[in-house]
Amino acid sequence: MTKLPKKPLSIKKENKILADFDRFLAAIDKKDDWQIICESLLTPTERLVLAKRLQVGILLLKGYSYQKIEQELDTSANTISRIGNIFSRQPQLVVLIYFLFIYPEEDKPPKEKLSTHPRVARALKTIGFKEKTFYEKLGQG
Repeated sequence: MTKLPKKPLSIKKENKILADFDRFLAAIDKKDDWQIICESLLTPTERLVLAKRLQVGILLLKGYSYQKIEQELDTSANTISRIGNIFSRQPQLVVLIYFLFIYPEEDKPPKEKLSTHPRVARALKTIGFKEKTFYEKLGQG
């Protein structure tokens, strides 16, 4: 787990640091740059943690149950719930994950019947997807 310093930063300093970080990330436009940055600035553990959180989001969007996600990724229900909460607050993240990971597989139905997670359903509704249609496209209709 990443350790934070014992003495917290002032809000002004923290905001400046985060703004610089956002500006830095916004300037990255090449895949090779992302890879160099991730390998240079993140430990292998930090990269894996981020990758697992993304995978939790993908599986939630596909309709997997918490129990199935816990088994597949060896993660906690608390982590899964946090990702579900993020989906509720950030529906544009749902769109991004959908178009990167779900949409290309729409012609390939899942191996098992999946259920809609309520937070995913709310996020889909927020961005204008009709839940029934969305899951029909995934072969679950």
